Amino acid sequence: MPAHPRLISFFNGAIAELRAAYTMSEGAPTAAMGASRETAVMRALRHSIPSVAAIHSGEVIDPYGGQSGQLDGIVVHATGSALATTPDAERIALAEGVIAVIESKSTLTSQWDDVKLTCSKVAKLRRPAAMGISVGGFPQPSEARIPFVAIGRTGWAKADTLKEKAVDLSATYTDDATAPLVVVVQLEPHPGIAWHLPVGADTRTSGALFSNAQDEGTPLAYLWWHLGVAVQRVVTRPIDWAAYVNGTPTL
Repeated sequence: MPAHPRLISFFNGAIAELRAAYTMSEGAPTAAMGASRETAVMRALRHSIPSVAAIHSGEVIDPYGGQSGQLDGIVVHATGSALATTPDAERIALAEGVIAVIESKSTLTSQWDDVKLTCSKVAKLRRPAAMGISVGGFPQPSEARIPFVAIGRTGWAKADTLKEKAVDLSATYTDDATAPLVVVVQLEPHPGIAWHLPVGADTRTSGALFSNAQDEGTPLAYLWWHLGVAVQRVVTRPIDWAAYVNGTPTL
């Protein structure tokens, strides 16, 4: 049975809005272009996250002293904490409530090293996954780490290459036992998505390009699926406030 027709039209419209976000940033000075692109892209990606989560820009810290540095987008669960003194300020997100980190680039092919560098910083962050309250079973080891999503306007011509890049990104986590989901999304030359998740000895890699105009919104639909499952699976994860405030982890 094909996808629901209402979702097809919705996500096809969302992909058009995402393309427009990249187009609007073109021609601006480098710093302004990056800021404009990130703001517009994150606004468009709000189509693809459940309403109990929000996207912020800023940094992520963990209860073990880890710090990510500046990030384009941080998807934070409603039960998590993303600290700021004003509504529009950059946030300090605590790792326990982070659903995923999103990195946006104009051209994935030429900026891939930058994507991997950002992912490597996120990969160093940890959280006490065993203390989470999960739906449908105990938390997986991979939930101790933060999932990573790379999205760009221009990517690769073959689906196999896109899948290889998802595997390449996952390798920045170094430890397969706790490596989380990684996702790569592109808009051109064809919209596409690939994801990789090592689950014990079972490694799951999938991906596809969509050349039919009717299916162009499918990558955002899959991204919505992945983030939706992540939000629904981990209902809440206690924050180890003693570790953050006193420097003495208790969980």
